Amino acid sequence: MGIAFLDMDLKQPENGYRFSVDAFLLAAFAKQFNPNHFCDMGAGCGVVSWQLHQLLPSATGVAVEIQPVFKEFGRTNLAGTGISFLCRDIRDLPRQDRKFDLLISNPPYFKVGHGKLSKNPVKAQARHRLNGSVSDWCSSMNKHLKEDGGVCIIYPSRYAAELVTDMLKVGFNLRVLLQITSFEGGEPKLDCLYFSAEPGEVRTQYLNLYREHRKRSTAAKKFLSGTLQEGIFL
Repeated sequence: MGIAFLDMDLKQPENGYRFSVDAFLLAAFAKQFNPNHFCDMGAGCGVVSWQLHQLLPSATGVAVEIQPVFKEFGRTNLAGTGISFLCRDIRDLPRQDRKFDLLISNPPYFKVGHGKLSKNPVKAQARHRLNGSVSDWCSSMNKHLKEDGGVCIIYPSRYAAELVTDMLKVGFNLRVLLQITSFEGGEPKLDCLYFSAEPGEVRTQYLNLYREHRKRSTAAKKFLSGTLQEGIFL
């Protein structure tokens, strides 16, 4: 089924988890770090990888998704981009000839036993950590990451502190935090976080998505379109 989103026509399952603006925010955030070769962990139907290709056509990558229902959708969406789609457990990814300089993920965030588990298995795996947490994935993927590589994750703000703690346990330090609000002065709802193995100062920035009801702020338009100054978070 074709889904028009931001004037884009992408394929996703008729019934299941629906991609949203989160995917486009993550792609725009990842673009700021100018990856050459990336891995999209828990890629779903490949929307984040697809959008990152639109923003940074020179980048190559691998989108990895464990759920077979997304296989054909992901391969269709990523056809012609130079980004491959693998249907397998990210924790068992075979060694790559080229190491990644960036891992990206819009992962499930509910612990098993927390939150309401959807009866739809596709939705359940998208929201609950039934196939491990993103820190588990990063621990397994560390051997595929360049020494100076990093990790970009989008996560609900209310769970971000727990994520930072979990990532530190597997050797990744928070370096950049982008807090996203609906309107100026509002509470952050989403965080984009950049982690690296090297510790250092944490740079914190903010993005208001809207200037008024249903109207994007100028900064959000630039950010999502990839026209915001590159390297602003580095």
